[in-house]
Order: sequence, then structure tokens, then C-alpha cells
Amino acid sequence: MSGQRRGSQSQKKEEKDEKEETGDKCAVCLKMVADKDYGLQCEICNSWHHIKCVDISMEVYSVLEKIKNVHWYCDFCNQGITKVIEELACLKSKHEVFEKQIDGMKEEMKEMRESRSKIEKQLEVIEMKTHALQKECSSVNGKLKEIDDALQNTLESKLSSEVKKNVEQKVDNFREIMEQQLKDELSKEFMTPMNDQLERKMDESKQKLDEIVLANAEQEDIETRRNNLVFYKVLESNQPRADDRYKEDVDFCVKFLLALEAGVEPEDVKKVIRLGKRNDGDALPRPILVQLSSRQTKNMVTESLYKIKSLEAKFQRVIVSHDMTRKQREKCKELVAEAKRKSESGDFIYKVRGPPGNWRTIQIRKRD
Repeated sequence: MSGQRRGSQSQKKEEKDEKEETGDKCAVCLKMVADKDYGLQCEICNSWHHIKCVDISMEVYSVLEKIKNVHWYCDFCNQGITKVIEELACLKSKHEVFEKQIDGMKEEMKEMRESRSKIEKQLEVIEMKTHALQKECSSVNGKLKEIDDALQNTLESKLSSEVKKNVEQKVDNFREIMEQQLKDELSKEFMTPMNDQLERKMDESKQKLDEIVLANAEQEDIETRRNNLVFYKVLESNQPRADDRYKEDVDFCVKFLLALEAGVEPEDVKKVIRLGKRNDGDALPRPILVQLSSRQTKNMVTESLYKIKSLEAKFQRVIVSHDMTRKQREKCKELVAEAKRKSESGDFIYKVRGPPGNWRTIQIRKRD
């Protein structure tokens, strides 16, 4: 058993009087727990207790002395340790989900870095080819200038002013056509494929990022609903005041849960809400959302739902369901529709069972 203890038979009793004066007080009787006493220390709050004050016999105490990997908590700390363990399990689950998402994002970043490296190499090749084309264009421009100068000299010596003007216009048009053709060839060969590739990579990255954001939002929505149940076919109160109707809903839900004998206490019911806008007349009663204190409490209720048929009449009509997200509801509808389709033929009836996200389809043989 981990933690300190006083009163062990093997413990030395040096400076006895001094330790009795400076020892710890028992959290129950408020008397000192001296070296001569048999005591236990809580491993959470570190408070000391005489073994007689916490109803532990010498036989049990001797066993605890020998077993080193057994932990002991006082009554106050022991009441909250279960919730602490549940919260730790929940945090661990969230941590695993985020770790997977981070790993996925790291892989995406790696792919994007590799794509960037490839694009940079392609840009280097394009830059080299562009430089070569610029040299070629300079060479062509030089030749065009030579031709232009030669034509100018010829025009000046042989052609009239009107013919000279027409020839100059044609030369200018020819130069513009050549320059445009060179630009078109360069754009067609290099820029268009590069732009298409960059745009495609950006679209893919944006789509994957949107998927991660939606998955995170879905996971957060699931977490907020994890301790909830939805009650259907619970008649609505005719009281004129909203407070009175709310009290009747809470009273019905608490009595229903107590009737299941699932180990649920009234304080485990944290919230009761009618879903949707209140309807007058003969409309179907609105469902009730019931938030419980923990996932363990919810599991105890769901495991006891088979007892509904044996309850009094007002409870037998109640239908209990998990509080599901929109995506979970759509998936559940698909599975139920598939089960009904399969049940139309053959010797079995198919039913969808299990909590949201862990559904399974079971088969039940039809009765003759």
C-alpha cells in the first residue's frame, strides 16, 4: 500500500514524546495520531485517521501493511474519485482524437512541403527556359531591327513617300505579330500547367482543412450530448404557467428513472428541457431532453430500459433514445431503413442496436 502510516510494529519509537506533541490530528475525532497509534493517511488530501475512527479492524490494517500497491482514500475523497476517473478517461479520449488529427495535419504539411519543393524545381526550370527564350527574343529583335534598317534604307532610296508609308505599317504589324506569337507560346508551354497545378493543390488543401474543421465540430457536438437521453411520448402538462409545467416534467422524469431501479438518484438529473415550440390542441407531445450527471449514470439507465414493460401504465408508453447529432440521426435512419428492407423477406427480423457511433444490426428469427 502506497503512502505513509503510523503504528507499524516494525517502526522505531525514538523521540516518542516530541513526535506525539508535533503529530497530525485525526480528521474524524480531531485527536493526535501519534507514533504509538494505528493510523492511515488519505493519498489524495493527505489527512490522517485512526483506524478505529474509519471502522478498519487490525486484521484489515495488517493486510494493508503487507500489500504495497493498494491505495486508501478517506470517505470524502472516495466519493469524488469515480468522477475524476471518468473525466480522465474522457480527456484521454479527446487527446487521442486530437493526436490523430495532428498526425494527419503533419502528413498534410509534409505533402505540401514536398509539392512546394517540386513546384520550386519546376519554377527553376521555367526560369531557365524563360531566360533562354529572352535571349532568343533579343536575337530575333536584333534581326528584325537589321531587317527594319535595311528596309528603311531601301525605302529611302527607291520608293515613293506613299509606298514607304505602307511598307512601314506592314513592318510594324509584322513585328507585333511576332512578339505576340512568342508570348503565346511561352504562356502555353509553361504558365498554364503551373497555374493549374497550384490551383488544384490549393483546392485539395482547402477541402481537407474543411473536413478537419467539420470533424472537430461533430466531435464537440457529440461530447456535449454524451450524458443526455431523450424521452418520447411523455404527456404535456395543461398548467397555464411555464414554471408549473416544468416542475411536472421534472417530477415525471425523476419518478420514471427511480422506477427503473437503476441506481439513479434525483440529484443525478441535471437538466430537463422540452424540445421544440409548444403546440396547442391534439398535437403529439414534444420530446424531453434529460441531462444526467455522468456517462456512467446514463449507461445504468440504458441497461435498465428492459424493465419499462413491467412499470405502471403511465411509464410503459415512454420511449427512451440517445441524444444524437444530425449526422448521427441520418446514419441511424439509413441503418434502420436497411434493416426494414432486409426484414421484408427471409426468416429473420433485423433490428439496429447499440449506442451512437457503435451501432450493430442483429437478426431475430420470425415467429411462425
